[in-house]
Amino acid sequence: LYTGHVWCAAQGGEARGGICLMLDPEVVETLQRELKRRQKANKGYGGCLLRIDSLDSGANSGIKWEMATGWTCAVGKDVAELMTTETSFEIASCTKPFVAVLILQLVERGRIRSLDDPVGGYIPEVLVRTKAHSDCGQRTIAQLLSQRSGLHDFWECPTFCRAFKQQSTRFWSPEECLSYVLPSTPQFEAGKEYKYTDTNFVLCGLLIEALTQQPLHVSFRESIFAPLEMTHTYMSYREVPPPGPLAHRYEHDIDLHNNTRQSADWASGALVSSLSDLTVFIKALAEGKPFKSEVSLQHMTSWLPTHQSGIQYGLGLYYLEDCEMWGHDGWGNAFMYYWAPGQLTMVGTLNQTNNDWWCLAEAFLEALNSESETDNG
Repeated sequence: LYTGHVWCAAQGGEARGGICLMLDPEVVETLQRELKRRQKANKGYGGCLLRIDSLDSGANSGIKWEMATGWTCAVGKDVAELMTTETSFEIASCTKPFVAVLILQLVERGRIRSLDDPVGGYIPEVLVRTKAHSDCGQRTIAQLLSQRSGLHDFWECPTFCRAFKQQSTRFWSPEECLSYVLPSTPQFEAGKEYKYTDTNFVLCGLLIEALTQQPLHVSFRESIFAPLEMTHTYMSYREVPPPGPLAHRYEHDIDLHNNTRQSADWASGALVSSLSDLTVFIKALAEGKPFKSEVSLQHMTSWLPTHQSGIQYGLGLYYLEDCEMWGHDGWGNAFMYYWAPGQLTMVGTLNQTNNDWWCLAEAFLEALNSESETDNG
């Protein structure tokens, strides 16, 4: 599995800035080939990034491989630059684990008494302003973070979606989004089922703001980004971006970049990051570094079933049973996962909704398995 040192040189815009430390050349070749396939599947709309890294304290420490393909945006549509491994990108729902970390930190600090507390006890004024149904406030913080609240998703509300599509320059506040769905009776009894909804995490974002008395993006920066030295991560439409190129994210051929209406994502998916920063975060999370107590990570990784066989959900984290990977992915195929058996992390993006990042994970895991069988044979 692990050999010397391989450098993946630039090849006409295909593999740029890639470096591999101690990863078998055949595994590297597999990753390069599959990332190029994903790039081709984008049909010119969206550049791709991938990084494999190891825990600093793990048995396989010292592994690093990264690669960039394609362009920052569709050529001819805007000022396109070649993607590099330093290009920033929108991480969409990979934002959710960051929200969960802030909530668990507030529990550690005693600002939240229990994850089983009803959210309405902390943000009653939000429920009043959004004209929330009386049952909404009884949903617990744990039920929100584990996607088991039964609340409706504003992205599935036809009235919201119509307003969203018609107003590309509109800046959406969190409460404006919630006001489309919170007045409705919840879909099911709290805690009885799994239903993924961004509404849950927008409510958690407002809870964080109520308890910290500051904007959510400030809490991200003070409690996560600064301590972990994540210098290329920020909240879009709420903060000034740091210098450097930013990849565009696409729905087929529709460019989601620089559309103010995407401000609706907020706590459910508005962060922008980089390969290096996301790697720092998922590695730190795997080692419990954002927390004072190991109990906090245990809460986040307490898995419950979803409607999909082999996939479970904790607090802001997916767990893929068959391969023992946990993390999150997002709209546009951004992804951030930790593979526990090998103590390796896998982060990146395809910047295209009409694609599938899981093809990369499958190719990687199959290549590792093949190498292991060869070594043992």
